Amino acid sequence: MAGTDFKAKINALLEVKAAKIEAAKKLIDEGRFEDAAKINGELDEINSQLETLRKLADESEGAALPLGEDEPKANKPVRIYNTLGEQLRDIVDAARTQRAPDRLARLQDAMTHSTGVGGDGGFFIQEDFAETIFETAAQAGEILSRVRRFPVSSNANRMTWLQANENDISHSVYGGVQMYWAGEAETVAESKIRVKKLSLDLEKMMGFAFASNEMLEDVPFMSEYFGTCFSVAADRLLEEAIVSGDGVGKPLGFMKSKALVTVEKDAGQEPGTITAQNILKMWERMPYRNRRNAVWVMHPDCEALLPQLRIGETLIWMPEGGISGNAYQTLRGRPIIFSDQCSPLGTAGDVTLVDLSQYYLLYKGGVRQRWSVEVRFLTDESVFRVVFRCNGAPAIDTPIKIKNSTLPRSPFVALGDRK
Repeated sequence: MAGTDFKAKINALLEVKAAKIEAAKKLIDEGRFEDAAKINGELDEINSQLETLRKLADESEGAALPLGEDEPKANKPVRIYNTLGEQLRDIVDAARTQRAPDRLARLQDAMTHSTGVGGDGGFFIQEDFAETIFETAAQAGEILSRVRRFPVSSNANRMTWLQANENDISHSVYGGVQMYWAGEAETVAESKIRVKKLSLDLEKMMGFAFASNEMLEDVPFMSEYFGTCFSVAADRLLEEAIVSGDGVGKPLGFMKSKALVTVEKDAGQEPGTITAQNILKMWERMPYRNRRNAVWVMHPDCEALLPQLRIGETLIWMPEGGISGNAYQTLRGRPIIFSDQCSPLGTAGDVTLVDLSQYYLLYKGGVRQRWSVEVRFLTDESVFRVVFRCNGAPAIDTPIKIKNSTLPRSPFVALGDRK
């Protein structure tokens, strides 16, 4: 009998949770607070189910170990605190007294074999709390949820992998794989598959948050507040990097990648406008096999221009809801994501068409996420600092050439300047 796939069930619940959070936000925007409160009750039930699944998953892993063998200490999830707020309050106490409370010391010993404060004045956060922060950001973020995420092991600070060097598919695919008709066998030429080695080093992403001493007394509030605020902040910073990061001490964004294809404006096009021809030309440059995953990512200021996009009498833009029933506005049938991380209206990158599954994001798990606290006595505030290790880049580094065409294609397409 096949074992239960706890990870799949947890991920499915997280997707439901993210959808309900979005629904609650819309209800609040519409002033329907009673309906939003009902969703809040449903979220409590989902959180309870997630906790149950995670505990069962841990028990299942433990039961799967051979008799007499223990999982290595560094890899075994350690759960000493019930809530994030409880651990944060102990971290504050440790900063004030210069001595870690018993539970905090036991957690550090279990995770690092040391009961003291880390070299940078920080403590490791309990693994499941750290994972929840990233999971929440990844599930809620419209961009972050679509990239391919790869965890890096606790003993590594870089990931290296081999990939087909596929910048020309006019005669072969996957860097040199070719097929021939049997009647052409005598003319078959030898070919060698071309691969390239890619590597990324992890970078540090840091966040800060202030808390008054009154806040520190409310453990449930701290758990919810800090878990949420760091998730949102992480999503915002990573979203910016995925779009426009320069790759120096941070991820390389697709707008700065050599794989980007830029579609120039129409002849005589007015500044700050978007035309149907712009959209059709961008669509043409997206490889056919990437279109099923492609999304439009554009600056919110572009939204007012979209309802005018027509080919003859046919709209190529559709609003959310209504006849379409879609949760998103669509263009050429693909979802539109509005992000203020895009370039301003009228400049290159305000409208992009991208297959985000072709963007790779590396991250180091919760065991490496750290928190520290500084106490500001004059203002009666504490400062929490979180350090998260990650990096990212597009999976390809050059546009793709196809057969019988001079137009390069790419999973990353941007509309050029219309100044």
